[in-house]
Amino acid sequence: MFRKRTVKILLAFILAVGLSFAQYMYFKNQTSPEPTVAVYAALKDISAGGFTDGLLGAKQVPRSVVTGNMLVVGRDEASGYARIDIPAGSYITKEMLSGTRVPVIKPGMRRISITVNLSSALGGRLRPGDRVDIGWVPKDSGRDSEEASMIVEGITVYEVINSRAESISQIDSNSNRFEADRLIPAVVTLVVTPDQAVKIKDYESRGSLFLLGY
Repeated sequence: MFRKRTVKILLAFILAVGLSFAQYMYFKNQTSPEPTVAVYAALKDISAGGFTDGLLGAKQVPRSVVTGNMLVVGRDEASGYARIDIPAGSYITKEMLSGTRVPVIKPGMRRISITVNLSSALGGRLRPGDRVDIGWVPKDSGRDSEEASMIVEGITVYEVINSRAESISQIDSNSNRFEADRLIPAVVTLVVTPDQAVKIKDYESRGSLFLLGY
């Protein structure tokens, strides 16, 4: 009888110790801080088109909130031009930065896109910030048709897009040498006045546009 009671007491003790250890580990895991990751964040307000060097710093955030497009310190490069206005404290994502200068749309100006091909877009060498003139060739090249002419001059290129709706300036030509079609422009977005936009679209509907580079 005494032996059975001793065994029961011993089992109860072991069970109590096991439950206490399990509770300890549970609450320890609940209170342990989550591992953090250093990501880039804006130290100050950065205006669209501004150069970001010296204006970005590291910020520790819980690993669970880090998304695939966030720029991580030690893994990603965080240098270039702001594509949009970036408020101070904002986490920096890949979409926010451009490796090339970003044109600033001044008050009164607008963006307009035109369809292009490899030939009409200067062999795909256009980049944001370049300045171009726009020429026009009529659909009907008969005797009584209008003559080819210059439409507007000194227009700023805002963006160059391929047929996949990707920004060509963001594509690494070395890593995509087996997908050359990604580097062929399909659409060019320009910064123009409203009157220029109407004029360009009118001429585009009546013929072919081409760009002249400086």
